[in-house]
Amino acid sequence: MEENKKEETKETQKKKKLWEMIPVRSCMLMSLGGLYILYMGYRLCKNVINGVDGGGIGFFIVGAVFLIVGAGMLYVGIRGVLADDKKQKAEAAALSALRGGCRRKRQRKQKNFLKQKSRRRKWQTQRKGRKQQGKCP
Repeated sequence: MEENKKEETKETQKKKKLWEMIPVRSCMLMSLGGLYILYMGYRLCKNVINGVDGGGIGFFIVGAVFLIVGAGMLYVGIRGVLADDKKQKAEAAALSALRGGCRRKRQRKQKNFLKQKSRRRKWQTQRKGRKQQGKCP
């Protein structure tokens, strides 16, 4: 029984996407790092294309790799932040629904209590009237 639970938790952990496992701060830093690497790759490729001194084919290849890696880091970082935001909104909605359910239940109880209280008063005034008439002991 316990082995099955352990296997299930391992399977669910494997099914999680990369950006769902990384903390939000790390995702933000990864996004910033991705932007910087993307910029560096762009500058390297631009310098090779413009023919700046010291720019060779090796720098162009490195620039292209930087572009790919930077774009990947930026993508994973942004997805991580968005996934966490979506998760927080879902938790907040579930919590508000839970609180709302309790609130509705409490409001129903108060409404029923007020109905009973008004019935009690009505009954007491009717009884008082009967006592004055001498119909009620």
